[in-house]
Amino acid sequence: MTLVALSANAHPYASSVTNNNGTVQFILNENATAVAVAFDNGTVTNALGALAKGANSFSLGAHTNYSIIVSNLGAGTITQTSDDTSNALQFIAPRGVGVNVNPQRPTFGRIYVVNSWPSVTPDNLGTTNATGNGRLVGRGIYAINQDGSDAIGQGTNALVGNMVFGTSVRYSPYRVFVGPDDSVYVGDLSGSYTAALSPTGTYSYSPPGGGVWWASPDFSSTTNLFDTNDIGTVYDGVQGLYVTGSLAAGNLVVYADEWSETGTDAYGNFLLPPAIWQYTYNSVTNPIPMANDPVGVVAVGLYINGVLGDMTIDPATGYIYAAQDRTSAAGDSTGTGEANNNNATLYVYDSTGTNNLWESGIGGANIYDATFGVAVSPDGNWLACATGFATTIITHITNGIPDLSTVVTIAEEANPAVGLLSVKRGVAFDAADNVITSLPQTPGGGIDAPTTSLPAVVREYSLGFTSVATTSNDATGTNGAFSLVLSPAASPSRSATITGVTAAGGNVTLTWTTASSPSSPDDTIASFAIQSATSLSGGFSDLSPAATITQPGGAGTAFQATITAPLQPATFYRIRHL
Repeated sequence: MTLVALSANAHPYASSVTNNNGTVQFILNENATAVAVAFDNGTVTNALGALAKGANSFSLGAHTNYSIIVSNLGAGTITQTSDDTSNALQFIAPRGVGVNVNPQRPTFGRIYVVNSWPSVTPDNLGTTNATGNGRLVGRGIYAINQDGSDAIGQGTNALVGNMVFGTSVRYSPYRVFVGPDDSVYVGDLSGSYTAALSPTGTYSYSPPGGGVWWASPDFSSTTNLFDTNDIGTVYDGVQGLYVTGSLAAGNLVVYADEWSETGTDAYGNFLLPPAIWQYTYNSVTNPIPMANDPVGVVAVGLYINGVLGDMTIDPATGYIYAAQDRTSAAGDSTGTGEANNNNATLYVYDSTGTNNLWESGIGGANIYDATFGVAVSPDGNWLACATGFATTIITHITNGIPDLSTVVTIAEEANPAVGLLSVKRGVAFDAADNVITSLPQTPGGGIDAPTTSLPAVVREYSLGFTSVATTSNDATGTNGAFSLVLSPAASPSRSATITGVTAAGGNVTLTWTTASSPSSPDDTIASFAIQSATSLSGGFSDLSPAATITQPGGAGTAFQATITAPLQPATFYRIRHL
């Protein structure tokens, strides 16, 4: 049996969707094999044909709602879809990256990039540096569309608003995260750790910075979530960042991994740094700037390694992923638990942060050494780790735990195994499970200065599946939704190899062949059954009622099955060869 189609989130899709006086405009992140628009809940369909990556549009007319259905035949392998020569993707030290995954708003798909090292370094610490194509950049945030273009016309000027950062060009600012209501959160790594570095004229030194800032999507409004004078009490050098809820809804919760913060967890246990801390906003008892002591969630490494590289939360399970950016980790091949292992590089905890469910040493798996950025896809199916060896490691997640049999490594620079080539990196997934990484010119070492021979870019990769992605909205542009069907390639002999996936009116049509071209002559429509499950890891059963399978071209031609698909994340389909 071979997995050939699953309803999830991934690949070419319509982002940045707006209604401009009856003209619906959208941006494709990749070239698409076919694009169609279904109006008024699928009762009217307009085929736009193959469309190129970039800006596209159609007329809404008198219709009240629409679905942009983007179909594409995948390459079958992880493929870079961004262009390194794009001006908006050129940087010197891009650190964290974040993506808007909320399809309800026009900023859906927008990528935010932190650049810490400006073209002219502060305090005369260095000379003027330019990007690979000569672009000058500042310290702050850059907003990029899914096609690699400048999202808001900022050019070379970084978005700052009224944010105040520390002075370190290595660490400040450092992380960015996009909240569920389109708000943007920026983490500053400046704190007591960087302030203690000497001499004060180094690239690493910095007085305390801003901790975590809230910003509107265009940074026209920014707010410091903490009192800068309270460093060591409510924040201390933010290296990883994750947010749930929002200020507007009154349920904002900020998770941050920090260099030097000390305190207790929810059970009164004292935590040594580094640790992950939870800050809960309350308009009455803990208003902005938040001043209440945080609650410790996870203490990683018992401060043997001394740092955390990054953290994230699996939205499907609530599990907490924490990484240390060290190369000396030995791991623990005997079991889990911090009592047994304080020197792994990647950890998975339950949602309480109490139980260590998995760590990178199990089975001798130390492939995650020097992980500076960690991300889990919005559907909880994929893990991405950006390492200091200029590699990004993609792993499928099963029941919240990395499946090491699925590891794929993207080598983003030549000779990635030779030394730390590109450190202090970031990684994120968009709503379609495409992977966005940052690749700085800063290879590590005592100075960590830009190395012009190294690329300094932001890149986007597709996982390579054949896909049908649907971005829907109404005339107001504020009630969007997103879904899609994926079709991984099949390899075993006599297994079904997907050759096409189309969606229309709530139905998904699968087209496939088997071992011979176009199909095995002894295969008939009775040779297959379509199965479904709610988890990629198992539990598949035949559809009931059974899907109707046809062979429109007759014996020896491709097979087809049309099913009514619930277009929502984490509904999976596969073809069973009887």
